Amino acid sequence: ARNLAERLDKQKYLVVYKAHGSETWSEEEIRHAEETGNLQIMIGGLDIREVIELSDIVVGVRSSGIFDALPYSMVKVIAVRDKAENFSEARPNEILQEVVDKGDVLMVEDEGELYQEVLGYKRGIMYRDKVNSFWPVDAAEKFRALVDSYL
Repeated sequence: ARNLAERLDKQKYLVVYKAHGSETWSEEEIRHAEETGNLQIMIGGLDIREVIELSDIVVGVRSSGIFDALPYSMVKVIAVRDKAENFSEARPNEILQEVVDKGDVLMVEDEGELYQEVLGYKRGIMYRDKVNSFWPVDAAEKFRALVDSYL
């Protein structure tokens, strides 16, 4: 988030980093991160959907926020390909690939591609024609199988 904020025009772009509930940040760390002038770190119990309602673009790596953003058809959703493939049995690139294939999420390989996609955003474009089209017909079965694999 900080790297992206540093590259973007501070007059036009605000990058908001929604910290995970388990993340802890000191006031000094937050101040240091926000020194870019266009980065804001949100900590606490704020619902990610509240942040998304105020957003034009949602970016995530291994983030459930990506899926939370999908019902908002005017929000551009970008996933950054996770370089750590083997950190768990639920491989995020594989999970996201089905959504990417449907065209609801853009997958980028690195910060350079992410920067270009952010710059390519155009307000007023609908990014998903049909809300909830990203859920495959067998989503419930796949989700149960995923949960069962952890139990």
